[in-house]
Order: sequence, then C-alpha cells, then structure tokens
Amino acid sequence: MVSRSLIDVVAPLRCFSCGAAGLNPCVTCIDALGSPPVVSAPGGLDGVVALCRYHGVGRDLLTAIKYQNDRPATRWAGERLGRAVAEYEAEREAERECARRVEPIGWVTWVPARRSRRRRHGVDPGRVLAAEVARAIDAPLVRAFRRGPGPGQTELGRSDRLVGPDLRLVGPARGRGGRCLVVDDVMTTGATLRVAGAALRHGSVSGVTAAVVAVTPPPGEVPGR
Repeated sequence: MVSRSLIDVVAPLRCFSCGAAGLNPCVTCIDALGSPPVVSAPGGLDGVVALCRYHGVGRDLLTAIKYQNDRPATRWAGERLGRAVAEYEAEREAERECARRVEPIGWVTWVPARRSRRRRHGVDPGRVLAAEVARAIDAPLVRAFRRGPGPGQTELGRSDRLVGPDLRLVGPARGRGGRCLVVDDVMTTGATLRVAGAALRHGSVSGVTAAVVAVTPPPGEVPGR
C-alpha cells in the first residue's frame, strides 16, 4: 500500500482554486468562501443547508467537485457540509425547547447525475459528495432516485428549469420512511430539490431537508456581499 507521505511527495496537494501547494483547499480560499448563506427552502422541503454562494471560490469548488473529480476538495466539502447540517439540526432542536423532540435525520441520498455524464466521467460526483456528508453525520447512504432521460438543468432556460428533472424513486427508498437528507451540488431555481422532495414524500418519508454545496445568488445581488 502506498503511504500518504509518498503520495504527497509524488503528487502534492494543491488548492482547487488558487493552486497553492500544501492544502486543498488552502486557508485563504476557505476564508474567501465567506459565511454560509441563509437559504429559503423550496416547497416540500423542511429546510436547506448551504456551504457557500456560487461565485468566486465557490464556483471553483463546484467545478472541482462536479467536473474534475477532485477527491480532496470533495472530502473537505462533504465534511464541512455535514458539520453545517449538524449545526442546523441542533438549532432546530433548541428552537423547539420543551416541545416534541425533532426526529433526527435517518438516512442520506443524492440527486443523481445524468447517465451520459456518469459514463463520460466514470463516477457520479453527487454520490461521492453525499457519501462524505453521510459519513460526517453518521447516517446511512441510500440510493433513492432513477433519473429519466433529458438535458441537464444547466442546458435549459429558466422557464424550463422550473419544471425540474425527471426523478423517480427506486426500490431501496420506497416505503423507507423517517427523515431524509437529500444532497445536491448547487441550488439555482430550487426546482430539482422541489421535485426530489415531492418524490421522497410520496414514498412516505416524514420530512426532507436538503444540503447543497452552493446556492446561486439571486438576480441583483452583488457577489461577495
């Protein structure tokens, strides 16, 4: 087995954004991501947890995860996103005070990439990211969706994006129940998460929360503010 120290000598880590050697991501770029944004949940979801906004270093992070199969960046984002989910859950619990205890997240799933993308890259980056989040919050990872044919959301105009992709529940998720955390890379219109949430609720889950790496800033918002 090749040791981590040898790997670092042969192929030292470099930051996905600035290229600095040593850490991926580097401390400077982590700081540049800023504070996690507050996100309004699409219909059918209990809440959305996001790591950053989709611009600058946040855009570079999405590129590293989604198109470059950058595993160190994905591990970091998954662990950090899992931590954010845990903090969100603790805040929900505190808000209820003496009321009925909030049901914990029972399992994690992900929005699958299109089949053509999976074939082209040999991996589903959403699944890899969701596995890191599941590990961080100590919950099982369960495949929930089969994605129908059709173009990706990024290839559509806004009006078509609002319809959302064709997501259908598959065997392991049917009738599973409990609360589910659905992981996706980026939220723009919220249509994908809305469709995912509706499918999961139809499959008898008691609640759906989403976790995304980034959210697209709304029209008119100045990046970095």
